[in-house]
Amino acid sequence: MAVKDYDSNQITLVVGGVPMGGFGADNKVTISRNNDVTSIIEGVDGVDVTFARSNKKSGTISFDLQYKSEFDTLMDNLASLPTLVPVAFYDSSTLKSLITVGQVMSQPDIALGGEPADRPWTLIVANVDMSVAGKASALLGAVTPFVPV
Repeated sequence: MAVKDYDSNQITLVVGGVPMGGFGADNKVTISRNNDVTSIIEGVDGVDVTFARSNKKSGTISFDLQYKSEFDTLMDNLASLPTLVPVAFYDSSTLKSLITVGQVMSQPDIALGGEPADRPWTLIVANVDMSVAGKASALLGAVTPFVPV
């Protein structure tokens, strides 16, 4: 049996050239594909089967930020811009990486009470295909910094 360790500090999310921080208490990042990778088409008689590979690779990247985080303020600013921003994800423990472009899908509610609630942000992105390569960390250096005005 192989024993593996996990450290959330090995996960890097870069949005608009800014390495994100100020994550909420429960979840750092969720990456989801909008479409299945493959679907199956089965003949009515059950004899003929076709596997159809989808070329649709768009998806979403979701993450919670603390309300008082400067990164939450950055995301509010990005939400008001009608432009694509570079987005990068890297997990140094598995060498999984993702470089794409996206926009804020919707601006989350602000819920204030005894404590401010985390704000769940979702980016809609062009491509969520993961690459696994030894040089994936070098991809993060290719992201052009973006500074909102």
